[in-house]
Amino acid sequence: MALILPTKAPGAFIAHRGASAHAPENTLAAYHLAADAGFGWIEVDTQLSSDGRAVMMHDPTVDRTTDGHGHVCALDLAALRDLDAARVLPGQARQQIPTLEETIACVLDRDLGLVLEIKPIWGSDIEHGRAVAAIVEAMWPRDNDKLVVSSFSASCLLSFRRVTPWASLALAADVVVANPRDYIDMLGVSAFHLNYQFALDQGVDRLLATGAQVAVATVNDADLAARLLARGIHGIMTDRIDVMTANT
Repeated sequence: MALILPTKAPGAFIAHRGASAHAPENTLAAYHLAADAGFGWIEVDTQLSSDGRAVMMHDPTVDRTTDGHGHVCALDLAALRDLDAARVLPGQARQQIPTLEETIACVLDRDLGLVLEIKPIWGSDIEHGRAVAAIVEAMWPRDNDKLVVSSFSASCLLSFRRVTPWASLALAADVVVANPRDYIDMLGVSAFHLNYQFALDQGVDRLLATGAQVAVATVNDADLAARLLARGIHGIMTDRIDVMTANT
């Protein structure tokens, strides 16, 4: 299967969940702060609410990042919107959990590239992939290729690809996959996103040899980032817009 790649790789630095060390993660404030700092790309995460809405949240529960409790998938959109998503950063202004629609509108308005990770609760992979794909299909301009959709879930990626075959896909993984061409052929991915420690320990030559793009998370040290980029890695996901600069 041919690779579907953005014209440029998303790197070298991608603001992880927005500027998440400086503003509440996966919120509009974090996206705007990353854009203001000169970052050209952000990485964000989606979960599905109980009423099937795609909202921006990394964890399966709201407990860590909001003043609420419970699984995202057990709360409807109205309940999620009542929560304050600034819990982990005391002193920050109250932030709502954005919808995917609001996130895409912000990204397009700020001319950002988007790494969109779909994080389904196991058992909702197909539904989650379809829901995200429908929004992307409706909102993302076909002439804008600054979009990469990723997931750890193979069935989620396949579900998304059935609706939106034109988008670039990435397999999110912890380890360096042994046979990347198999994943490219089966899932239609054109990029691999993985844990930086495994990239250092195992090397990424076999990934790069396929022509796929490779990004790693989460790196908040400039010297470590330089080592990874020297190995040919295309993109570094970072929380620290004060340590990593978009123009480094």
